Amino acid sequence: MKKSKTNNYYKLIYDRYKMLALNMFRWEGLPDTIKSRHIENSLYHNGLCIIINDENLGFISVPCNYGANLNINNEPTEVITTGYNYIKTIKYMSDKEKDRCQLILNNDLAIGNKEYIEYFAQKMYEVDTVIRANINQQKYPWFIPCEPKLKNSIKLMFEKVDNLEPLILADKSIISEGIQVLTTNTPYVADKLNEYKFELEREILTFLGLNNNFEKKERLLTNEVDSNNQFIDANIEIQYKNRLIAQDYLNSKFGWNCKVINVAQEKKEAEIDDINLENDGYSKK
Repeated sequence: MKKSKTNNYYKLIYDRYKMLALNMFRWEGLPDTIKSRHIENSLYHNGLCIIINDENLGFISVPCNYGANLNINNEPTEVITTGYNYIKTIKYMSDKEKDRCQLILNNDLAIGNKEYIEYFAQKMYEVDTVIRANINQQKYPWFIPCEPKLKNSIKLMFEKVDNLEPLILADKSIISEGIQVLTTNTPYVADKLNEYKFELEREILTFLGLNNNFEKKERLLTNEVDSNNQFIDANIEIQYKNRLIAQDYLNSKFGWNCKVINVAQEKKEAEIDDINLENDGYSKK
């Protein structure tokens, strides 16, 4: 069965923001059997990821979901892995298991970003569809009721109009018929919808910890920019702190030297370094 253009276009939008979400953080110093994308992909979809020192496979990163058993703090004490051909219940808090595994959370609620990205991708798709429809409706047709004998003459006249001819000669019988022209007159609202689209994108980029102070009609005030930056940093911190906690446990438990990097912060610091170099009279070139 052929994929519909609707589903295909939505997927393009969804995949764009999904890729941004998957690259908010980068893990370095991991064993060869674990890639940074393995961890981030699990956290994106499941909100949880567990690192296991498997007796047969060595160190692996596996997506998982919480099990039903809870401790006194109302925290699940087990996870159920959902890796391909790797379905196991792991009591990660037990004395038997805790030294060979480590749980990583996407955030304090242990929920993934997938549904959030889907929600915004759907909204972006809907507004984009309406924008394209509104622009297309500006090419509205003219409806001209006429006698069959005049059809070709009127068609020829409008072809000449379309070709920008400065003078059109027409049979006076066409005028005498008292021709009426009906139009759909669809109002142009694509500009307003585009403003709404930009606001939607600003919201999702804020969630992803990315700068979104792109150009607006009115220049943003300094305190407005600062407030937005604080919100961006807060959104990143929600996810970054749990990764840092897991990083420290992984290094102490397994003797690793891994590191999780906040990609947005790394870029911001690089930009500041470049500015400082330029102010000191140096250039990267």
